[in-house]
Amino acid sequence: MASLFGQTLQRFKKPRQIKCIDARWSYRGARSLSDGSAFEIKQTHRLRLPGNKCGALALFGNEDLKLKKDKVFEEVRRLGDEGAQAKIQTAKPRPDPYALQDLVEQFTWKGQGILVAEVPTVLPGANGVKGLTSTIVNAGAHALAVRTDDRQVLRDVVGASSAPVLWLEPVFHPLQVLDAAEDGAAGVFFLPDHQPLSELELMVGYARRLGLEAIVEISSRHQLAGDLEDRMGPCFSANCLWPLSIGIAGFGEDIADGILGELPYGSVAIVGSNSVDSVRVARSRGADVVVLHADAFVSTPSPHQLVDLALYALSGDD
Repeated sequence: MASLFGQTLQRFKKPRQIKCIDARWSYRGARSLSDGSAFEIKQTHRLRLPGNKCGALALFGNEDLKLKKDKVFEEVRRLGDEGAQAKIQTAKPRPDPYALQDLVEQFTWKGQGILVAEVPTVLPGANGVKGLTSTIVNAGAHALAVRTDDRQVLRDVVGASSAPVLWLEPVFHPLQVLDAAEDGAAGVFFLPDHQPLSELELMVGYARRLGLEAIVEISSRHQLAGDLEDRMGPCFSANCLWPLSIGIAGFGEDIADGILGELPYGSVAIVGSNSVDSVRVARSRGADVVVLHADAFVSTPSPHQLVDLALYALSGDD
């Protein structure tokens, strides 16, 4: 594994920024993910403008993602090549690989959907993030998620429970995958519209080698064209990494519903929801896993009761 990471690490150094032009790496020639053979690469530049085919970029703006990406690459520069190689050498696969898929296999044959509860990191209550995490898990949530670029918060959520934890931050660089594995995350999310498919495929391979769920966030149907399932599968999400909310009731769920119908057969379908009603709708339309967003927990006086209701909505008995 070390040679695979080591030989390709340099391909992900931050490209030169040119105003609104997003610098991209593209790959030419033969390559092999299994033996880490050298890539023939060239740097290209592609104009990114708002529009339907820009997916998350069009919905949430390039600036938000650019700030996150800048922070990631600043850390990569701080770490340096020697530090990066040290992390690579010590990377270890999860002792319980693909924990979310295991939950799906365990419960869905009974007609039960999987509830992933996103732990709020803002106003978590008197007991803090750890206390709220314990409350949510004790109420019966199958898994957790946390939306933060603070690694200590991720560690706190992981350490407060034995339930699998998904990291709800966009991954741009292989070292983020290693950080997530090191901090105990069970899964990471990728944005297919924000980097070349070949580069994305490489990082998905890293995540899977470490036993993480490599979840590809789909924001438009055109992303499902071609051989995406073979190269990225089997986990796809909608309305999770960047919840779609444009002031129209059910807008995000409607978009997710359209995407669900296009997912390859056999995929693990993960949908984000912000209420018990939308949890019920997502499950009825084919979601295997529903991520109940943090907003729902911030606005409820009883996280335990909210989890109970969401689990009932996923049971199919209502």
